[in-house]
Amino acid sequence: MRLARVAMLFESGDLLTKVVMEIQDMVALIDKEEAADNEHKDLCDSARRNNSQKADKESKINSLNRRSWITSMLLTVRWKV
Repeated sequence: MRLARVAMLFESGDLLTKVVMEIQDMVALIDKEEAADNEHKDLCDSARRNNSQKADKESKINSLNRRSWITSMLLTVRWKV
């Protein structure tokens, strides 16, 4: 029975139309998923840039703190001499 129905749909052209419609639906879904993926990637890239900038600032602060510590140690040694 199923085979007869498939044959009938194929002969009338409805089967091909349904297949084409399914393919179009799949392509539309893939396009939506691609847009969502791109949006998510943009958010991740932005977060990565912010983290990188934060790390750079923290590195500069640590460098300044080390310099300050060295300066204070030199001043301490200078006062003791």
